[in-house]
Amino acid sequence: MDITVSLQIKIQFDGKLGLEQKVTEAVIHKADEELAEKYCGRTYARGNGNNRYQRAGTVKRHPKTSVGKLDLKLHRVKYKNLLKEKEAFNWI
Repeated sequence: MDITVSLQIKIQFDGKLGLEQKVTEAVIHKADEELAEKYCGRTYARGNGNNRYQRAGTVKRHPKTSVGKLDLKLHRVKYKNLLKEKEAFNWI
């Protein structure tokens, strides 16, 4: 299931409730989870050791945006190349 979301959507809410931040965080979390599941398989799935990409924990990030400071917990991913070297990176 591919879902395309335009990042140019402008949502305006009352700034006192912080809904803009929550909506932005939810969109980023959903995109991160879908990318991790697409390339790495489900969480705690057995038998995915031969995959090119493997889950490697999570990392907390707090970027400052136009809607305020976000609290994100993003997946880290290990990339296995042909030389058996491993690099860890974030999708987003």
